[in-house]
Amino acid sequence: MGYSVAMESFASLEKRWQELLAASATNHILLTPQWQRAWWQAFGRGRDLLLLSVQRDSELMGVIPLMRQGERISFIGRSDVCDYMDLVARQGEEVAVLSQLLDYIEPLDWDAIDLQSLLPHSLVLSHFVPLARQRGYLIDITKEDVSPELVLPSALACCARCSASGKASSGAKSASIYSEVPSAISPTSAVGMCRYTAV
Repeated sequence: MGYSVAMESFASLEKRWQELLAASATNHILLTPQWQRAWWQAFGRGRDLLLLSVQRDSELMGVIPLMRQGERISFIGRSDVCDYMDLVARQGEEVAVLSQLLDYIEPLDWDAIDLQSLLPHSLVLSHFVPLARQRGYLIDITKEDVSPELVLPSALACCARCSASGKASSGAKSASIYSEVPSAISPTSAVGMCRYTAV
């Protein structure tokens, strides 16, 4: 059972990436191949695409949407346009995917990795940071911003609640369902990683 990392293009990865999102804890619109490609086409000039796939045998385990500008590596996207950034990994494969990422980038010529707009449950914060620290990298985590978050009920739950009340076509009932949904302000963080450790 061997892992491998490959450089990809959006076209070569899109369908499998979309399928992987459904099996990932980081399944949100800002990590879809469509969003990432649109951002790259609009704002990617002057940067090098570093779109990586991690596979176990022939099965896609992770997508790591990175870009490189000079000696700095970051996620595709910027915090002024993308509220949340992260990587995509099949649930249960996060440590393996991130270990493969570290193995892949270690020989590259870079000085810093700057990963912004991370939610508190980000795979970067929960898995990447501990792995990088174990390898001796200097890690700086900064509270960056806050972002509103509204957790909506699933479409089926919403329909079931409307149907049970006999008001499936009532706009007022739909509005009251959404007013019962909890909302929150989620803090976002940034992770800076330096190649060289302090002596």
